[in-house]
Amino acid sequence: GYKFDIDQNRIYQTNYNGQVIQLYNNPKDTESVNLEGINFNNKIYLAYNATENDQSISLDINRLKYAFALKGITSNPSCIEAKDCPNLPITDCNSDFNIIYFKSSQMQNYSITKENSCNVIEADSITMNKIIDKMVLRILGIA
Repeated sequence: GYKFDIDQNRIYQTNYNGQVIQLYNNPKDTESVNLEGINFNNKIYLAYNATENDQSISLDINRLKYAFALKGITSNPSCIEAKDCPNLPITDCNSDFNIIYFKSSQMQNYSITKENSCNVIEADSITMNKIIDKMVLRILGIA
């Protein structure tokens, strides 16, 4: 298994093939997150709504992009709408692309639903962080 150390900023770190992997949550705390139905196997768009202006979502998407890159999987950040989108492709749930859409919400729990070609993950920023940690672990085959 992988050994996680905690740094002075309470970030959990492990070594994955010589690369440092960082998590914001204890890996054990991500075990309850159910990612069933999400396909991590081919070119993936990591979409968000730029008008929500949730900076943590941008950071989360970059963390996922890094994990996918370590596994040789192409992933691209994208916007679900053109408004306020910073020079990224616009993706649409009615397309044939494999899209994971990160949707900010104030809900106490989280939901993962399928909307045509999108897996929509809706959560507040704290819960989203835990979901992203679980996704990183799943992509890398650690959990």
